This record gives sequence, structure tokens and C-alpha cells, in this order.
Amino acid sequence: MNNLFKIINKSNMNDFTLEKKIGLTRGIIASWRNGKYKPGTDALIKIADYFNVSLDYLVGRSPPQSVDELGIQQEIIQDLSQLNQASQIFIHGEIKTMLKYQQQMEKTKGEQQA
Repeated sequence: MNNLFKIINKSNMNDFTLEKKIGLTRGIIASWRNGKYKPGTDALIKIADYFNVSLDYLVGRSPPQSVDELGIQQEIIQDLSQLNQASQIFIHGEIKTMLKYQQQMEKTKGEQQA
């Protein structure tokens, strides 16, 4: 769970703000920190999706991302959160389109190599 708290701490948000942004019960992160409760799968998925990291990373099962990479991700998330909702929706759509294109290119490349 170290990576879970590392990423939350690096977000420059207090626990309540993060809980509110991703739809967690108020005070639940503090309960995780003090060992009263452990985060459930649904909560971990929400956090992983919000910070764009894998579940394996959050629970310490994959190599950590570089500090620089994580810092850049946080900076981008913070910048995007300051945009109005219409701009956020537009950018989200553009990113999804780029990711689909990238997946298609990788699939095509794999088929050509086979």
C-alpha cells in the first residue's frame, strides 16, 4: 500500500478533496492510513483510474514509475482540473481517440510481424 499513499501524498490534495473528486466516503483515506480499514477493490480502481496508474502499481506489485514521470502526470492532472468542464470533456475525447489509434497501430504492427 506504500504506492497508494505515495501517489495520494504527491497529488497535493488533502484526503477529503480526493475523496470528493472520485466519490469515496469522507474520511475513508484516513481510516486506511491508520490501519482501521483496508481499501476495497472498487476504491483502488477509482484511485488508479484517477491517477492513470495500474492497480499493480498501487499495491506494489509492479515496478514503480519514475518520480519524474509521476510528477509530470500529476502536473498534467492538476492543469486539466483547472479547465472548464467542456474543455475537460473535449481533451478526454481527444486522448481516448489517440489511445485507440495507438492500439490499432500496435495491432497492425503485430499482425504484420506475424
